[in-house]
Amino acid sequence: MCDLEVDGYGQELDDRMVRAAKAHKCNECGRRIEVGETHGVYVGLWEGDFFQMRTCSRCTKARKWLEARGHGWQAGDIREWVRICVDTDGPEIIQKARVKRLARGER
Repeated sequence: MCDLEVDGYGQELDDRMVRAAKAHKCNECGRRIEVGETHGVYVGLWEGDFFQMRTCSRCTKARKWLEARGHGWQAGDIREWVRICVDTDGPEIIQKARVKRLARGER
């Protein structure tokens, strides 16, 4: 299992999916979040400082993927951390995905 550690400490204040009333930029990948697009908004404290980040649905899923596996994450590094975990845990992740697809009756 990949072993990534977060430098510092944070506290989650809010984490939700919202529909964009205006265009935003994903704080992870830089992609434009269009009006009406569902995206993630994360609000928290990092070492005592307030921060808010907006992430496109793809980057939000990547963050949730890390969290579901017990990993922390750092803003701006989520995609890289997923790559590291897939490189480290790849065979196990692929096998679990295959089992889930088979259980749903997919090939």
